[in-house]
Amino acid sequence: AFPDDWRRIEALAYGRLREQSPLKAMSRVYEDSFLSVDHAVRGLSPNALSGFYHDLGSRRPQILAFLRKFCQEGTGVIFDGTDILSASKRMDLPSLSKVKSGGFGTAVNIMFGYSLAAGLANYYRLLRGSIKDVKSFRLCAQEYGCTNIMGIVDKGFQSEENIKLIDELDGMTIIMALRRNTKGLDYTPFANRDNKGALGHFWYSGRVIWYHRQQLFGHTVYLYLDEKRRVEEQEDYLGKADDPENDHYTMESYNEHVMQFGTIALLVTEEKTAQDTYYAYKSRGEVEQSIDVFKNTLEADTSYMQSEQALETWMFINMVAMHWYYELRQRMIDAKLIEKYSPRDMIKIMGRLRSVYVNGKWHTTELTSKEKRLLTAVGIDIT
Repeated sequence: AFPDDWRRIEALAYGRLREQSPLKAMSRVYEDSFLSVDHAVRGLSPNALSGFYHDLGSRRPQILAFLRKFCQEGTGVIFDGTDILSASKRMDLPSLSKVKSGGFGTAVNIMFGYSLAAGLANYYRLLRGSIKDVKSFRLCAQEYGCTNIMGIVDKGFQSEENIKLIDELDGMTIIMALRRNTKGLDYTPFANRDNKGALGHFWYSGRVIWYHRQQLFGHTVYLYLDEKRRVEEQEDYLGKADDPENDHYTMESYNEHVMQFGTIALLVTEEKTAQDTYYAYKSRGEVEQSIDVFKNTLEADTSYMQSEQALETWMFINMVAMHWYYELRQRMIDAKLIEKYSPRDMIKIMGRLRSVYVNGKWHTTELTSKEKRLLTAVGIDIT
């Protein structure tokens, strides 16, 4: 997709993955890598990268062409969004809005597309921080270009306008979590301990999930009850209500909310079984994990880019680094190493490996038996 620039993109993604490098440190990090011997990339100074970021960010069709290589038709794609803080005052995208980390900040919204088959995010689109409705799903689905797309909508997006909008999203299945106090939700099917009002149950992660089907806003709504979760919420609420220093929780409010403990209501726009709807919604956790890697592991929760083109490039570089992260993570899962080591641990181990130039040849320096065993397990040849 980038025949003339792939080596520089590789160098930048390496810097982001290894040390979460800002632009000013990219050259130093790259020169500390054997990649600088293999590929000898130039143009990694801050001034050179400023122009490159503007140029690459203007080529979104090529960026999408690369990302579509990870699109597997008909296997299911989940859309989910997040926000990042922006330090730029020169763009239209950043807006003062409520952010997911809490409070208000100048932020840019990002819509991610996550391929369930590939097990990674393979699409993104930058949105204004003030965009808080589902209208963005339509353009994202058209630009993404793959079929069988599912939008998972958090209860924070619930509004009359957004519920009307989801009817216009042809070619997409929308699953929207509803607020527990949504008018019309009927909790009486779970009023008794035997849950006789339920239509049935299924298992999820070793827990029994009861369900009931209702009609609301012209769509099917499944109401679910997790008994273990109900007990946990009940104990947590009562603990706060019994705390004399906590004025926000009382036995009166407990009685008002007790029927809702352990429940979740999901509105779905297409005919799906209760179990399939629940499993699809829970797969959102994979997307959230991917967003967590993006924000925390790559430390990409704040951007200092000063133009939309530079921000586009910054996003793309981080996406490539995230793909590498998940490739390494999958190898560690296959080698049964993930329970003892994290991908960050493995990156640190690889970062300690050195090559030295002796008598006209490059040689890998000594390894401990543990390092050699770990690298061999994930299929990395260091000879």
